[in-house]
Amino acid sequence: MQKFALDTKDVAEGKTSVVEVSGIEIGIALHQGKYYAYRNICPHQGGPVCEGMQMPRVTGEFTDSGAFERHNFDTSEMHLVCPWHGWEFDIATGEAVGDRSIRLESYAVSERDGKLYVDI
Repeated sequence: MQKFALDTKDVAEGKTSVVEVSGIEIGIALHQGKYYAYRNICPHQGGPVCEGMQMPRVTGEFTDSGAFERHNFDTSEMHLVCPWHGWEFDIATGEAVGDRSIRLESYAVSERDGKLYVDI
C-alpha cells in the first residue's frame, strides 16, 4: 500500500531524509535523479543507518608496477555509511559494500505532483 512520505523539496542530493511512515523509520535518498528508500536499521547491529553520511565509493589508483599511488572518489556509486560502526551500503542497491549478500530493507518509491510515496 502506498503511503505519503514527504515532499520532494525535502530531499536533497547527497543527504538522506529520515521520516516515519506507518510507524516505520525510513530514510529517503536522492541519487542521480532517482529516489531510494530504506528502513533506518543497519543489518549489522541495528544502528540508525539512514542517519549516517553519504559518501562516494573510494577507489585506489596504482602505478604500472602495482604500487599504490592515491585514492579517488567515484560519485557514480554513492554509499550510505552507518554512524555506529561505519558499515557502507550502495545507495542504488542497498547492498553492503563488504558483503553484497547483506542488504538494507528497501521500499519502492514513487513521485507524484511533488510528493514522494513509499510502498509499505
